[in-house]
Amino acid sequence: MEGDYMKLKRIGAYFIDVFIIAIISSFISLIPIFGENAKKNEEFSNYVLNEILGTGSGEINEEEIKDKTYEYEKDTIMSSILSLGVTVAYFGVYGYFFKGQTLGKKVLKIQIVPNNDGEELNPGLFMLREIIKNNSIFELANLIVLSVCSKSLYFSLNGIISTAGDIVLLLIIGTMIFRDDERGLHDVICKTKVIDLKEENSN
Repeated sequence: MEGDYMKLKRIGAYFIDVFIIAIISSFISLIPIFGENAKKNEEFSNYVLNEILGTGSGEINEEEIKDKTYEYEKDTIMSSILSLGVTVAYFGVYGYFFKGQTLGKKVLKIQIVPNNDGEELNPGLFMLREIIKNNSIFELANLIVLSVCSKSLYFSLNGIISTAGDIVLLLIIGTMIFRDDERGLHDVICKTKVIDLKEENSN
């Protein structure tokens, strides 16, 4: 039961952090240079919604949808890079300098610590942990492919990258669920664990 409670706290902390990042990204979108991206995002969303509801031109084919998607992703690549940077900075840099706690973890009183007691958090391993957990390496790979590849090659490689990211995510979830110590793949690789500060203080 205690293990399930800890899992819920970790999930809750993550959702709080994602919400905070969304707010930060919203403020960034207000910067004039990114204002056009917000407009393109709205136009693309309306286009997709119209096609799903069948209220579009009625002549849309798969190739046209790919064209629209590719064009949209190319046009908004800078905001995607910035969003990725905010995510890495928040989870990796902020989390490390505040001793393994993001705002979400502070609220729910949990903390990332080295797996071996008495050791200090390693900044490189901590950053790697967050990159693995948030699939940041696959997002970066996707952005690089988008920048340098043709449309057809991009969609082919995008499928491979997305599948690889999904596999890593499933491995993270699976290891957290089935390991007795509840450490995810990212914790195992980077020699960390997440502790409940309330429980630690009561001992």
